[in-house]
Amino acid sequence: MKNITAAFLFLLLSNATYAQVKFNLGYEETTHVYTLSIVPETTWEMPKNMVSSAQIVLRIDAGSEFTPGITSLVDGLVWADNAYVEHPDGDPEHSFVCISLVNGPTSLIKMIAGEEVPLFSFVNAAGGCAGAVTLLANDDPAVQAVRSAGYNVTQHFAVLGARKNAFSGFENATVECASVTGTDELSGKLVDDVKVSPVPADKSATIQWTLLSEAHGFCQILICDTQGREVFRQKAGAGTGLHTLNLDVQNWQPGLYRIQFAFDRGQRTKSWNMMVIH
Repeated sequence: MKNITAAFLFLLLSNATYAQVKFNLGYEETTHVYTLSIVPETTWEMPKNMVSSAQIVLRIDAGSEFTPGITSLVDGLVWADNAYVEHPDGDPEHSFVCISLVNGPTSLIKMIAGEEVPLFSFVNAAGGCAGAVTLLANDDPAVQAVRSAGYNVTQHFAVLGARKNAFSGFENATVECASVTGTDELSGKLVDDVKVSPVPADKSATIQWTLLSEAHGFCQILICDTQGREVFRQKAGAGTGLHTLNLDVQNWQPGLYRIQFAFDRGQRTKSWNMMVIH
């Protein structure tokens, strides 16, 4: 009986002492680029380094225009802003942006104790300064309040070696941009009512939008992949009002694309998502 009890305690303690994974949020003031990294606290070799799913949740001020333009920093991985929870009842002064791993499970992320691994970077595609961008712990009262309303805004990083959500905390959880001025910042909304159909698209896609103002010159529609590579550019049509664009996407690579409108004085709108699946 003592041997069985000792063995059970050993297994329990060994599971409890599995090292975890911390998140680290960085920001470069000169380029306005954010970086999300992980810092493993143990080394996991194949297959224990297999990551089945991951979600990183950013909290911003509810009044901020913020859309992350994401670039993966690990070849072969795709990250996407797949959910927005805007000024929920549990935390009405803030909004939450959920960025998830699209193409897991994966063993492409190296897990070496103490070695930081940049997962992805992003800029605020909406332009301007979003203020404080924060990662909250899963036991934070604000997170719990939003979860109670049915929204999953928890940090998540499922690693096979940890046998559970390996997220354990932060190296750095908050960054705040300096005030940004210049031609890339819109002073008001110029494009509205953007709709993409069907969702997802297969052979063709239709994009509709309303141009509210031509005060910033002629408008172009830009479409980029998740790596930030431009795949389509065209003049968006003259005159305010409703516009429609039909796209042939049957030869496009499957995946998530971002639609943005650019004006000849350098201003850009926030981005909208378009998914292509064959």
